[in-house]
Amino acid sequence: MTGCVVSSSLSPGHLLAPEGGTLCDYAKGERIFVQGDEGDAVFFIRRGLVKISALSPNGKGAVIAVLPDGVFCGETCLAEPQPVRNATATALVDSRITRWDRTAFLQLLQHDPEFAATVVSRLAARAGRMEEDLIDHILNSSEKRLARLLLLLAEVDQDGAAVKVSQEVLAEMVGTTRSRVCYFMNKFRRLGFISYSDQLIVHPSLRSVVDADVPHDGTHP
Repeated sequence: MTGCVVSSSLSPGHLLAPEGGTLCDYAKGERIFVQGDEGDAVFFIRRGLVKISALSPNGKGAVIAVLPDGVFCGETCLAEPQPVRNATATALVDSRITRWDRTAFLQLLQHDPEFAATVVSRLAARAGRMEEDLIDHILNSSEKRLARLLLLLAEVDQDGAAVKVSQEVLAEMVGTTRSRVCYFMNKFRRLGFISYSDQLIVHPSLRSVVDADVPHDGTHP
């Protein structure tokens, strides 16, 4: 991770760090914070993609969310006097993230109404997205969940519609097996929804799987 202090500013689509914020670059696979660590900072994803995952006491892991740019993460530390991280955040691609010390962030919320309003708006939007993700996981087939995830990954990639995530990681993120992911990827390719050159390319037509009323695989999940 690399970082530098940046100046105060707000702009449409991007929240730039106010005074006291630090602009950090995280490499693909680098952890932003780790479950069990002290919750001492709040983060805003300016560019990139972040996986939020958790591990149970018996060692069972799960992906809780995949967060695109324009979203806060680690904000649960604001709710507790001595916060401890209940999940791990990992950069899925090279990411640029603004980091605020918890105390400085709370002071900004108290003294900068414009900043506070922006934060509330962003957190409300994330809550809505989390609700959509929960509905997606409960009601939709693994095929739909995979299609939705591929479209999200394609949207945030700087090279266009390229996706650079292994099938093992996709399976973990969707909540299914690698064999199911492999089956659906082959099906999507056969139907022209995705293609391969040096990397996986996602075509807009894949959205037809997400929008379909009837699950393509006929099973849940």
